[in-house]
Amino acid sequence: MEVFIDKLIKTIIAISLVFMGIQVIPISKRAKIWNNCIESTVNYLESNEKLRLIKAPALQWMAISICNGNGAKNRPN
Repeated sequence: MEVFIDKLIKTIIAISLVFMGIQVIPISKRAKIWNNCIESTVNYLESNEKLRLIKAPALQWMAISICNGNGAKNRPN
């Protein structure tokens, strides 16, 4: 009986690990897309002559805002 319970527990653990691994895949894909967005936006902002004087952390903050969808928006007066 103990052997059966041990095998059952090991099987449940293995299945749980597989399901957790499957759930991580979309998160890692989204993180890759996010990192590409930040990197390409920072590169674009650095290539802009008017923004070259801004230091790197500020450009990264701007890139994060743009990638979040909070970029330049028209605000009513």
